[in-house]
Amino acid sequence: MSRVYKITHCVDSANGIAFGGGGGGGGGGGFWSKAKESAKESGLPGPRNGKQDAYRHCVAAGELARISTESTAVSLGDAYESYAGGPSREVEMDKFNNRVGAKIGADSSSFSEVESGCKKALNDGNLSVIGRENVVFGNGKVNVLN
Repeated sequence: MSRVYKITHCVDSANGIAFGGGGGGGGGGGFWSKAKESAKESGLPGPRNGKQDAYRHCVAAGELARISTESTAVSLGDAYESYAGGPSREVEMDKFNNRVGAKIGADSSSFSEVESGCKKALNDGNLSVIGRENVVFGNGKVNVLN
């Protein structure tokens, strides 16, 4: 049982986890593909920095936590977001939503539970999105980012 983690491509052969890519697309892994499909089918607006984006990150991290561990999902999510780069406000938003998803996934027993938990988090204002003037809304707070 070997585990190899690279920032551009991550594989955990013991748990059948793999993802990689860049350019904001990720790709390859079952959990990422499922999250992208779920987000597209959600009908939510904002595929970049909006509600659909927040939901997608929540679901991806949640499913990864469900099939592995919460700490694995957070570590890999943070590594990916740091490597992928992008504006700091987007990285902050993605990491935040990944952490919320990882907590949800750690307590879920199915992909549909992850989806439901992330929908609830979004509806309750517990996920972050970037609105006009680089404002991140979520978790009951409004933070203006530089």
